[in-house]
Amino acid sequence: MDETKKAAKKFIQTILGEGANIGIVSYSEEAEQKTVFSKNKNILTQAISELDARGGTNMEAGLVKANRSALLLQSSDSLPHKRR
Repeated sequence: MDETKKAAKKFIQTILGEGANIGIVSYSEEAEQKTVFSKNKNILTQAISELDARGGTNMEAGLVKANRSALLLQSSDSLPHKRR
């Protein structure tokens, strides 16, 4: 998870340099919007720092929650979520 966070923070720095807005969504069993779209590096990197691995990997819920994105960067530390 530490390497994923480092990569996400570098991505934020690079993309913000291009003038983009970034929103962060996390997902496990459920998806949660961590930030609204923002250009604020401090808010975005703080949201990344607070992420943790909690089990499931419900990518579908994450994609649904982030469906308004013009660009989607997805990162996971696990296998796809199994439907019950």
